[in-house]
Amino acid sequence: MRAWLASGAVQSPSGAFYAWQDEDGRPSFEYPEITGYALTHFAGQPDPSEHEVTAGLRAARWLLDRLRQNDLSARGSWDGQAVYTFDLAMIATGLMAFGSRHAIDEVVTHGVELARAIEEEITETGTLRSIPPRSGTSSSRSAWSTEGLAHLVKTVQCLMWADELGVEGCAKAAATLIDESRTAQREDGRFVTHPSDQETMLHPHLYAVEGLWVFGTAHGDASALERAEAATRWAWSHQRASGAFPRWVATVSGEEGPDQADLTAQALRAAVLTDVAGDRRAVTAEWLAGTAVRFEDGSAAACYQPGSGTTHRNTWATLFAAQALRAHLEGPESVSWRTLV
Repeated sequence: MRAWLASGAVQSPSGAFYAWQDEDGRPSFEYPEITGYALTHFAGQPDPSEHEVTAGLRAARWLLDRLRQNDLSARGSWDGQAVYTFDLAMIATGLMAFGSRHAIDEVVTHGVELARAIEEEITETGTLRSIPPRSGTSSSRSAWSTEGLAHLVKTVQCLMWADELGVEGCAKAAATLIDESRTAQREDGRFVTHPSDQETMLHPHLYAVEGLWVFGTAHGDASALERAEAATRWAWSHQRASGAFPRWVATVSGEEGPDQADLTAQALRAAVLTDVAGDRRAVTAEWLAGTAVRFEDGSAAACYQPGSGTTHRNTWATLFAAQALRAHLEGPESVSWRTLV
């Protein structure tokens, strides 16, 4: 999977990473958020190859070009050029992680600026919104990514990075967000991922786990780590016999959605990091490896929803799976809060 991510198969000539590659090899759209994830991935490799460093440098240049043009949109004209707080946070983390790893001050500085804007919103308002009010944009969509709180918990990663780089107020802002996230977590560990609470989407639920783990690990907060463990246990109560996890779980009926690779990788990684489901992780790792698309050159990519009509080779699922499988094999010490993708 590392080889596929650095091969150019899902990286645009511009340097951006595409969201996915269709079965016929055609790429989808250039995705700033996922380009940020790619930078975090490359920064976290203990022995980066020349291809990985080069791919990371090209990705960083593309993101900096967008930021210099003040283009903060999720992806161009899509959704009315809406700006998404979560996406900016993932970009910020990627820039700070990759820039720090390779001592590129300009890359780090742009990441810090994005993190500082998130800190300022939390400090001024006491909360964080999916669409930052300062952006002057709005979304026409009603979804966990536009109206939820759970996924925003992962934004603490960029705040803890900025705090480590000496930016005042970021640790306090992260603590404020972690405290607010209690309102979205139920006693059984489940996170409400949309105000309607008709179903729990496991993808953002596990983003909340990741944010809690990052904060708990970076800040030495036992309560955050306990909450991350509880939320991970809830997710693992929905592991299927195949090892896969469902896209969603209906709140009242308990009906479940299709298998999905990104959140299955997140579930495996979370289990390793919170020490949950030790005897059940292997079957999930086998599912991730077994459903991956393999290429003649020996590389592989995660298939988004195996067995469904959505079987593209997904970039972020592959990024998550590469780290999750490594953690499964090498243990939690292989994942730093700084480079958790």
